[in-house]
Amino acid sequence: MRSFMQRRMAAWFRRRQGVDQLPITLQRRRLYILPTRTGIAFGALLFLMLVAGLNYANSIALLMTFLLIGVALVAMHAAHRNLLGLTVTELSAQDSFAGQAATVQLRLTNATAQARVALEISLSGNPALCSVPANGEAIAALQVATPRRGLMPVERVKIASSWPFGLFRAWTWLHLTHVITVYPRPAGQRRWGAARQRRGR
Repeated sequence: MRSFMQRRMAAWFRRRQGVDQLPITLQRRRLYILPTRTGIAFGALLFLMLVAGLNYANSIALLMTFLLIGVALVAMHAAHRNLLGLTVTELSAQDSFAGQAATVQLRLTNATAQARVALEISLSGNPALCSVPANGEAIAALQVATPRRGLMPVERVKIASSWPFGLFRAWTWLHLTHVITVYPRPAGQRRWGAARQRRGR
């Protein structure tokens, strides 16, 4: 059931956004945000604190509850803003042999005065952490398994962030058309000098 829902959601994201052409700047309409498990537990704790404070007319408990709610709202906006305006300028991939990991590099550019901290970039479930300095750029390197030879498409790249407190998780999908060439696995190794000696005999 979970895999079915994931496929349906992936198809919906692709229909909504279409195929992306680099460079692309992440705008509000393509960013999604939901509370994490920690955020849900934190919300339940705040609800209990609110009920207890109202039940016992405890002003200190109510003050602490509203203060923590404000912190949660700030964390939500910070997680969203950590991705907003980030530009993905280039994607490059090295060809590989079957059975070896291929390296996919994603170049990220930040044209704002705010550093982008603890970004999670993933492709086929292999996440990599990356931070982009203010008015700078960074390269995220992803390792992708190549079990079979042939042309391996790079279709969906996920960029996510749960910074600063892990209460909310913002993410976006990039739908690309890049292809990795996977060559057949070598049967063995032979030194060039040894091969020449055998032919000389």
